[in-house]
Amino acid sequence: MSENRKPLLGFVSKLPGGTALGNSGKTHCPLCMGLFKAPRLLPCLHTVCTTCLEQLEPFSVVDIRGGDSDTSSEGSIFQELKPRSLQSQIGILCPVCDAQVDLPMGGVKALTIDHLAVNDVMLESLRGEGQGLVCDLCNDREVEKRCQTCKANLCHFCCQAHRKQTVVLV
Repeated sequence: MSENRKPLLGFVSKLPGGTALGNSGKTHCPLCMGLFKAPRLLPCLHTVCTTCLEQLEPFSVVDIRGGDSDTSSEGSIFQELKPRSLQSQIGILCPVCDAQVDLPMGGVKALTIDHLAVNDVMLESLRGEGQGLVCDLCNDREVEKRCQTCKANLCHFCCQAHRKQTVVLV
């Protein structure tokens, strides 16, 4: 392989805390301080457990929208005032930054699930139970790295062999 070519396979190294993947700072709920249970992503990009969000005090948000409006600019000063419609919506405040969160029709359970947090919690749980991640190729040694191309978890020995493989596109 020439020196100015980049390798085709990318690897993520093990982190200092023994974590092969994930970020332990993103596994705990800021309210209950436990591992996330059904984490929901808020519009302000904070993540909170579904049950913790359901315990927050909701409030009513009144949305004032104009009725049918005349789009012509002619005589805009003398246009007749159209009745406005009021729409009531339920909202909560983000427990981290106090941003207003307008809840969708289905309530808290209709907010987006934070799948990255779910994955991080799963990895944290596996580590906590003493079940280290095992190499996907040899099923014998502890995972040292992960191939970003094929998403395989690899031990040090298999990683060296895996780097020498050529990528075949089908």
